[in-house]
Amino acid sequence: MKKIFTVSVLLFTANCLSAQVDTLLQNDSVNELIEEVSSENEDTQIYDLLEQLSESPVPINSADENEITKIPFLDYQTASKIVAGRKTNGIFHNADDLYKIENIDRETIDKILPFITFDEPFKPQTSEELFSWQNTKLNFRSRGIVDLQDNQGVQQNKFTGSKLKTYQRLQIKRSDQYKIGLLTEKDAGENSFTDFYSFYLELKNLGIFDKITLGDYLIEFGQGLAIWSPYGFFKSTNAVDIINRNSRGITAYTSTDENQFMRGASFQLSAGSFKIIPFYSSHSIDASIDSVTSLITSTPIDGYHRTQSELSRKKTLQTMTYGISLSYNFMPNLNTGFLYYKTKFGSLFANNSAFERSGNEFEFYSLSYSAFWKYISVSGEFSYNKISVASINSIEISLTPQFAFVSSFRNYPANYINIYSNGLGERTGTQNEIGFYTGFRLKTIAGTINFYYDQFKFPYATFYNPVPASGNEFLLYYYVHPFSNTTLTIKYKNENKEVTKPFSDENIIDNQLKQNLRFDFTYSVNKFISLKTRLESVFLSFKKTKEDEKGFLIYQDIKMNPAPQLLLYLRAAFFKTDSYNSRVYEFESDAAGIITNSPLYGEGMKWYLLAKYRFEFGLALSIKYSELYKPKERTIGSGYNEINGSLDNTLYLQVDLEL
Repeated sequence: MKKIFTVSVLLFTANCLSAQVDTLLQNDSVNELIEEVSSENEDTQIYDLLEQLSESPVPINSADENEITKIPFLDYQTASKIVAGRKTNGIFHNADDLYKIENIDRETIDKILPFITFDEPFKPQTSEELFSWQNTKLNFRSRGIVDLQDNQGVQQNKFTGSKLKTYQRLQIKRSDQYKIGLLTEKDAGENSFTDFYSFYLELKNLGIFDKITLGDYLIEFGQGLAIWSPYGFFKSTNAVDIINRNSRGITAYTSTDENQFMRGASFQLSAGSFKIIPFYSSHSIDASIDSVTSLITSTPIDGYHRTQSELSRKKTLQTMTYGISLSYNFMPNLNTGFLYYKTKFGSLFANNSAFERSGNEFEFYSLSYSAFWKYISVSGEFSYNKISVASINSIEISLTPQFAFVSSFRNYPANYINIYSNGLGERTGTQNEIGFYTGFRLKTIAGTINFYYDQFKFPYATFYNPVPASGNEFLLYYYVHPFSNTTLTIKYKNENKEVTKPFSDENIIDNQLKQNLRFDFTYSVNKFISLKTRLESVFLSFKKTKEDEKGFLIYQDIKMNPAPQLLLYLRAAFFKTDSYNSRVYEFESDAAGIITNSPLYGEGMKWYLLAKYRFEFGLALSIKYSELYKPKERTIGSGYNEINGSLDNTLYLQVDLEL
């Protein structure tokens, strides 16, 4: 790795390009989307997806509607207006030209700016241009994170390695021609700095091939019922636009999840309106395998290899997956797709019921569709696992630029078992669920309202719920700009569902009502300083046990830009909750590629200081210190992560280099 990096720097130094490191998390709309869909600490895959889109932006002056709708914030109707505006007024030179398009508000344009480019893709015409370093970029990222307090794993010498967490990534990209990526990661407590490694080579526009991907990659198809990447955008404050998915097909894998990806080869070629994508993958994943029966008892996805027990399950299960995806565009606004794939595991699964995985070979057939008209778009998918059919069908209606409505019905049978699916649902797994989702967005001069109502049912008993269960939730989100430098948002979420709860030495099914109310107030003092205040409360009640809980959070942010190259973020947060059940989440500002959305519970405070500095030659440094203080606690955390005392503090340093 060191040799590769050194040689690359020497080759690229003469052709340095201006750095644009870490622009994503300065976009408030991107922050809102990430915060809503990430609910656990360091759920970085959502950011990795958005960073991929920003690193390969949509060429807004040549893209059609389908390409534009790959941006998570956009529906087909808005994409059509952008294309129509381009045809009427000519190419777009900058954001001001986009602002002039009729019936698209400024806020929508601001959301998509990190994911588009006004430049035409560079297409070399000669062999000299093809092999030159022109229009080639190198990105290198190195990060170290350390918890300053020793946890139980360190104190008891259970971990085989140091408590330092490291991350290294190198990417080399040449416009629309090729992209190369290498990544290594070591979790805290692991012994090897390359405990996890990932690599890929992506070639584009090579002869008859639109794309060739070698190494690690992800597959997205339809609406995610048959196969999808481990991340997706659903059920957030954006109630309408993210229900209909626009799959990316095959895409290079750039994240650090150590088990949920493909490793092998794939290519894409087009013949007229047909698109064909065959793929093959073979790699090993973590698994616990019974030494007596040789049956698979679990397939953990946490990726931890810190202790001897965790190391014993590392990469013990061989997997092989192969298949093909076909799609056909009958016209620009009507698309259908067909998918077949088969997955084979090196051992048999130890199933305990008819609704768990059985055997070691699984086959899937899937049919998807999407169609768009002037005011209406429909989409859906039907996936068959040789036992049952899972389905989802959605419709979106946008009669005016100010109002949009969406409705979606999903039906996932209990015996539809699929480890690679990731469809819309209350639970992960795309199994044992029936649901009906409706939502709308209304824009007025007094602000914008997003609302959704989702009703769901789990028809069969599961390990977590010994009897069938059901529930519903609705969300109301309002935001307004009362003044040019001020934003006010109000979010209210109500969840009412049946859950399993211990009571009198037994587990019972109880009705849980959880209400969340949040106020955000953002004020830009001037171009150098902005402030954000959040007030959030959680109310939790159980019908049968008559138990009530509550939680509360308040924080103050200060964002400062004292110099063009320097950004400072400071937060002080105070919280108090009755237990973990009434926890509140605190989404933080971070360096590029890091997401921290910590669950806070108990009583205490958390504060952090983040500093980012950009040098003119493409180097960016980020340093962050955070501190969690819970004065009434003797320990923080649990298991190997438990810390003695009431203080948990973390320090990290990240270097980003773009040439």
